[in-house]
This record gives sequence, structure tokens and C-alpha cells, in this order.
Amino acid sequence: MKVKIERSIHYALTEYKGKSVSFDEISPMFIGYQQNPSGGMGERHIRFFYVVHVVEGGSGDVLVGNERFTLKKGDAFIVKPHVPIVYDYKKNNGLKYAWIGFFGNYAKKLDSLPPVCTLGGNYYNKIKSLVDENEIVYAQPVNEILISIIDELSSKEDKALLKKVKTYLDENYYKDVLIETLAKTFSYNRTYLGREFKKEYGVSPKEYLMDKRLTVALSLIVNGESVSGACYKVGFSNPYNFSRYFKLKYGVSPSNYKHK
Repeated sequence: MKVKIERSIHYALTEYKGKSVSFDEISPMFIGYQQNPSGGMGERHIRFFYVVHVVEGGSGDVLVGNERFTLKKGDAFIVKPHVPIVYDYKKNNGLKYAWIGFFGNYAKKLDSLPPVCTLGGNYYNKIKSLVDENEIVYAQPVNEILISIIDELSSKEDKALLKKVKTYLDENYYKDVLIETLAKTFSYNRTYLGREFKKEYGVSPKEYLMDKRLTVALSLIVNGESVSGACYKVGFSNPYNFSRYFKLKYGVSPSNYKHK
């Protein structure tokens, strides 16, 4: 049986369940769900806002620009502004999905994500319940669902970017790496980068870089490199600082370590 239900979002409230409502960062426009949509290729859509679909079951194809993606349970399909989309569903596809259309600055966290991502959480049923139980759907509960979806999707992207930052430090430890430049390279706020990197790896980017340099320096000294040679090869410009940090990490100066 084909089912499609959609509601517009109501903005009359200034509070919802005691919480103030702010639409500066994210503003939902409509919400709905669909089961077993008609087969065949649909028309080409270009929207000026975002739409997030959460897939509960079945399968179907979507064309985003020149790329084709197959949707399945556990996927989130992200429609971004001004990107052409075509829905291409086979007959009796069993597809079940829900969606929210929205705009606002908070949505830009999705800009770097691919069109189709994996998504946990029971968002389909949450959206379906809101639509089924309310003739008028208020914005605040929709925003709560939206923010949860966006945060979950963007956190995965954050982890991928943090891994790239770590790889960059692993490969460029011997260069004059400034954390501020690193943050700009990967489009992070410096404070945010430091906080998220430490949350993921247990140390700040600066601490990780220092530890990487000293670990490599130790290996170089063990394998016969001079202390001054190890100092400059791992990115230190000042032998005194190199010796001081080396002793803090290993308990002895690099010259004493080499002698032993």
C-alpha cells in the first residue's frame, strides 16, 4: 500500500514544553514520511533549501548530479541547495523513509558530507509519530530531531577530518607546523580543533606533534644519528629546547641517552 503524509511546520509558539524557540540557526519547513512510493524515474528537482531523508526499509535509487546512489535501511540521504536530484524507484520497492525540509546556518555542517551517509537512531519512527499524532506540527520538536540528526552525521565527518589532521602531523612533523595554520588548512576553528582532537586522541595537536618529534628523535639517536642531527631532522630549531623536552619525556638528556 502506498502512503504519503506531509505536514507544514507551525511557528506560532515562542516556547515549547518550557523551552524557548530560536529559529536563527535552523528553521524547519515541512516534515513527512512515505511508504512504497510509485516506481519509475521522477522529475528533476532543484531546491533552495536542505532536505534530510532517513530510510527505514526497502531500497531505491537517487541521482545526485551525475552520480547514482542506492538507498537502504540505515541510510540518510541529504539534499543540498541548488543540487539537481532525481528519484528513481522500482515498482513495489518496499521503500520506507521520512524527511524534514529546512534551512539555516546550522545546516551548513552538512555541506562537506556525501549525499548518502549511514545513520543510527530511530529517527523514522520519531518523525512518523510526530506527523501521525499532530495535525499541526510545531517547530521545536522538529528542531530537536533535526539537530540530533545533523550532530550525528557531522560528528562522523569530524572524526574523519581529525584522522586527516593526525595523518598530516605524522607525515609533516619535521616541518614548521603552526596549529593556527593547521586549523585553517582543515577549515577548523583553532579552539574547536584543539578540543575535538584531544577528545579523540587524548592529547592536543601541539602535544601530539611534540611527542611524534621526540619519538622519531629517539629512534634516530638509537640508530646512530648525532644529537644535533636528530634535533634538526625532527623539526626543532633550538638544540636547548630539544634537550629540555627530550629530558621531560625520557628522564635523561639526549646526549646522556646516546652515551648510555
